[in-house]
Amino acid sequence: MQACSLFSVACSGFWRRGRGNRFRGLSRTAQERLPVRPEDAGIFDELNLHAEAGQIEPAQKIFRKLQATTHAEGGLHRMVWNTMLKAHANAGDVPGARALFEAMKTHSVTPNRQTFGKLGAIN
Repeated sequence: MQACSLFSVACSGFWRRGRGNRFRGLSRTAQERLPVRPEDAGIFDELNLHAEAGQIEPAQKIFRKLQATTHAEGGLHRMVWNTMLKAHANAGDVPGARALFEAMKTHSVTPNRQTFGKLGAIN
């Protein structure tokens, strides 16, 4: 809920939908639908490792690289944006998270429950 007030997002009712369907790891089907091209899967894994550690600068370098390779294909998948938000959240970087969230909207990336979960995790 903190994310809703922090970013003035109209999300009443958003938190009530589908609460029982929590993310419990990737199924085989989900793994086959990677958020990046198969040849970039290792790069995405590296992005996630930096995000988990709250290492914003190395995560941003990878994020930009993924943006450059997917620009012609219509942009990055929401999961990649959410992973970058995780880096900001784990680092406690509220201004960076706010800027990235605004960039998501500019790039027509629709936030989901995971997006708001990352935003709500910022201390």
